[in-house]
Amino acid sequence: MKHNIKVYGQPDCPNCEKMKGFLKEKGLEFKYLDLEDPAADKEEVSAVMAESIIVSAGILPIVNIDGNLFSMTEAMRDLV
Repeated sequence: MKHNIKVYGQPDCPNCEKMKGFLKEKGLEFKYLDLEDPAADKEEVSAVMAESIIVSAGILPIVNIDGNLFSMTEAMRDLV
């Protein structure tokens, strides 16, 4: 099954790199969005930041799989 996957992270985030590596290893296509990039879609970043309890806990990356937000651990479990 093909998923629509987006990974939201920040520079120098070891877990963000781990998540991207996991997705590449599994051969899954994904889009990476840097939450600190001034060129990032501000509406999308704001919506993710507002919607995700994960962000309020300070946990990155946030992974959007088919419109649902997950922590890295949840996403890895669900994509196995």
